[in-house]
Amino acid sequence: MVTSATTGGRKLTQDHDYRNNTGAWLIGLPTRTLSTGCTSAGVCTTRESTFDYDDKGNPTVTVAEPNRPTLKLTPPDRPARPGLPCSAPGSTPAYR
Repeated sequence: MVTSATTGGRKLTQDHDYRNNTGAWLIGLPTRTLSTGCTSAGVCTTRESTFDYDDKGNPTVTVAEPNRPTLKLTPPDRPARPGLPCSAPGSTPAYR
């Protein structure tokens, strides 16, 4: 868990879960991230993202807000390209 704060009282906390596949030498693949941001007044919002990978460690799925249907964001049904953002439902993907 990593926490950072500003002099104005805002705070950000990030908590990561990782998967280790020692047999394939795939160490530290993030599977879940919780990011909590708090205002100086103490009002906090938490965002969750989940991740999955193929047998070689390449990203296959990234889901933002998997437990909040109104905010859930998943990439289109095609192989993922590492480092690229996913597209919102109904939008045109940036890469084909």
